[in-house]
Amino acid sequence: MPLINRGLFGDTDGTLVLQVYMLIIAVTAAINACASILQSQDMVRVPTIAILAGVVVKVALNGAAVRRWHTVGASWTTVISLGVTLLVIYLTLDPLIRRRIWAHGFGWRLLVVAAGMGVIVGMGVHVVPVTGRAVAILLAVLWAGIGVLVAGALAVWTGLFSHREVLALPVGAHILRITKYFHKGE
Repeated sequence: MPLINRGLFGDTDGTLVLQVYMLIIAVTAAINACASILQSQDMVRVPTIAILAGVVVKVALNGAAVRRWHTVGASWTTVISLGVTLLVIYLTLDPLIRRRIWAHGFGWRLLVVAAGMGVIVGMGVHVVPVTGRAVAILLAVLWAGIGVLVAGALAVWTGLFSHREVLALPVGAHILRITKYFHKGE
């Protein structure tokens, strides 16, 4: 985020707000996935109730958070309210489905992949000095690509996806060959 902020706005003011706000992407993706499961089971009211619960939390917390922490507070209350929405939806899922999310370590492996990518890219963006806006944008694009490669490598290393899921990817057959090469010694 510091690179994107610098590239777009010329400075890094407000980077923390954007970093906190980026958590919304992960939480929203989880909400969408869980809501889709509920909708496939004809439980279409649950996501609406969950969103309303999130809105109530946002309204209840936002004023005080903005007064105390300004835009960072607003970002955090958005993340928290979406977390409440996700929690309501998640707890409504059939217990069998909830267990499947964590079965065979899938949920933990997914967290390892996301955290590993975040840590490596987060540390890496401070390696090359930023001399201007154009350099910041180029470095942001470069580190985004590196992030994709790191996430892919960690997904392969942790066995995040099944063989069938990997084969569904555009270069899935190549990825499986690479995976088999690295797992020969096991």
